Amino acid sequence: MEEIREAALAYYEAGSEELKLLARRFFKSMDTNGDGTVSISEFSECLWQRGYIFIDSSFFKELDKDGDGSLDFEEVITFYYMLKTRTYCDECRAFLKVLYFTCVECFDHGPSYDLCTTCYCKRKFNHKHTVFMDNYVLLLTRRGGRSLLITDRDQTAEHTFRAIESLVNIGNTISSNQSFVDMDIGSSGETLADIGSTVGDIASIACSIM
Repeated sequence: MEEIREAALAYYEAGSEELKLLARRFFKSMDTNGDGTVSISEFSECLWQRGYIFIDSSFFKELDKDGDGSLDFEEVITFYYMLKTRTYCDECRAFLKVLYFTCVECFDHGPSYDLCTTCYCKRKFNHKHTVFMDNYVLLLTRRGGRSLLITDRDQTAEHTFRAIESLVNIGNTISSNQSFVDMDIGSSGETLADIGSTVGDIASIACSIM
């Protein structure tokens, strides 16, 4: 949450006057009694009036950084930033606060299909596509950047995508009695073992997928 707070304030400080005006208006719309802070009742009323049914009022405590029982301007700015940049899980409807998983096919062709870490890791979903990436890895692959899944000798975007695709489909491979280290990545005949120990470590801890 602290990183989100910092990002929210950074965007606000670097933003245009129009953006800052919108943020101030949002704060005033929540501060209905005009005392300069937002109480839990004002927060709950905002959620109800704006139709944010996917956000539980208990989220108030997470936003209340100093624990004084009310939200100041910076704490509300964090909430405003999250509303504009976050969505909800398409299965359990939980508000996706930080990391979440997105269907690659749906992301490319829309509409997006997103899952919280719990629904994804415990396979609590039924979807027509199988390849998912978390929001950070998805960003890296779309901008052609380097991630932990790329080795020095395998730096093409195609290889990166296939490596990730293999990792997120480990469950299907295990169920077919195929060895994890022998799983083909593509027509080149390379295996996950060839990617290196880094990927093996990631796979072993990635949400207990195996």
